[in-house]
Amino acid sequence: MLLGVAHRLAILNALPREGDLLTIRLLHDLKMRLAFGAEESELLDFKVNPGGGVQWKDQPEREFEIGKKEADIIRKGIAELDRGHKLTEDYLPLVELFGYEGEDK
Repeated sequence: MLLGVAHRLAILNALPREGDLLTIRLLHDLKMRLAFGAEESELLDFKVNPGGGVQWKDQPEREFEIGKKEADIIRKGIAELDRGHKLTEDYLPLVELFGYEGEDK
């Protein structure tokens, strides 16, 4: 799956913080793959805006392997944000990418 910096940041922010043993192992592996190493962070030149938000130098999307169970965990994280009315426009590309259509409330 091709992911840009914004996708990766949104996924990392949407992931659940807790779960069963299998879930937390999958979360750990996924976080390590999506994380920004020192070299990549330097290339992206992340800057935190005074009013909030983050800026970075534009880079091409990169290919990441995301399995079915990992995608389900990401959708679950989006659903939790949705239930808590914590979704922002920043998550819309992620919502579309993972086919989340909302839940009956």
